Amino acid sequence: MKNCVIWGTGKIGSSQVLKDILEQKYHIQAYCDSNPKKAGKKLNMLDIISAEEIREYLLRHSVSSLFIAVADKSAIESIRDRIRENHIEDIEVIDLYGAEMDELENCYLSKEHERLKNRWEINFEECSRTWVKNLLSEVEYWIESYSKNKGAFIKTYLQNEDFTAYSPEYEKFSEKLKSEDVVLDIGSGITSKFGCITKRGCRVRVDAVDPLAYYYNQFLPENTPDHKKCHFGLFEFIADFYPEGSADGIVINNALDHCIDPFKSIVECLYILKENGHMCTLHRRAEAVYEKYTGLHRWNMDYNSMDHFIIWNQEHSIDVTKALEEIADVMISHSEESVPREKQTVMVTFKKKRKFNLDRFIDMPNERYHLAGLLEQLMKYFAEADTAYIYQQLQQLAR
Repeated sequence: MKNCVIWGTGKIGSSQVLKDILEQKYHIQAYCDSNPKKAGKKLNMLDIISAEEIREYLLRHSVSSLFIAVADKSAIESIRDRIRENHIEDIEVIDLYGAEMDELENCYLSKEHERLKNRWEINFEECSRTWVKNLLSEVEYWIESYSKNKGAFIKTYLQNEDFTAYSPEYEKFSEKLKSEDVVLDIGSGITSKFGCITKRGCRVRVDAVDPLAYYYNQFLPENTPDHKKCHFGLFEFIADFYPEGSADGIVINNALDHCIDPFKSIVECLYILKENGHMCTLHRRAEAVYEKYTGLHRWNMDYNSMDHFIIWNQEHSIDVTKALEEIADVMISHSEESVPREKQTVMVTFKKKRKFNLDRFIDMPNERYHLAGLLEQLMKYFAEADTAYIYQQLQQLAR
């Protein structure tokens, strides 16, 4: 085991899963942080040392490796510069995006698979509370993205015509669409990344759907046509927003890991899909682990040894392919583990076989209580939390 110090005490640095991943190979001795006010405190029962003390600490404790636990790549470079300025030599410096972390994370995923139990008993109230608490982190993400390039990416999204313009992986899905088909992009973000014309020239209607629609529409120019704006909808209750069998196709792009209950969300989506219709989902493999369970990243879209589509986290797991085999054909493709973790993907296409009753998969008597509880959590959060900073940032972007 190599002695290691983690530089960074934020959400990623402090996460238990990062600690678990690193401890497969490293003995973590302490944390370091650029903020001098954190020095002398404890994190995960280990000391936090200041950046000024780091050189002496590494030498005194025979530390061979320094792990930079921040997600911002510019911040990583800044910390690396600081390490060089302190003349810290013969120290292995590792960050979240290198080959060393990829190898450790792949190994961690294999071990987690061995421990998975097929148990899906979601505490909807508890998961709702976590979801509401982290909901605005997505708005913050888009504000940061907007600020970096002055909203140029929005113009690109709005001008999309070719349905596969964003991800060529969706080309096979788009080939199944006919003219006038209705496609829902659920969990779309600011606006759908997809256009309305397929490779074969079929013009379809693509509706962007997201629970943060009213925030996201504030990013858009005033003259944005309605069909390019985002519509409000909740994944877990999407059957309350759209009639049974009303969608010809559904796309979900890296969004299921944000859900309160991703399996329930899939079932609800299949319910509003037409018979023989297709739903196509594309996710980074095990996104929650990759993001260290920060923000809304709570679930891992993954595959097992039988190449079945599975969803899991540290407490729950379900073989989706098996659970839905009576109502849907589930086809999965994924990248190899040799691909860098950042680029590992899992693509799943569902073909709806037949109509079904929601109560086969969902506890319908408790459905309205779950929805009422979620609404209460939202009202409580926005009444008690300080969200003025989000409004102020949105106003600044509009100027």
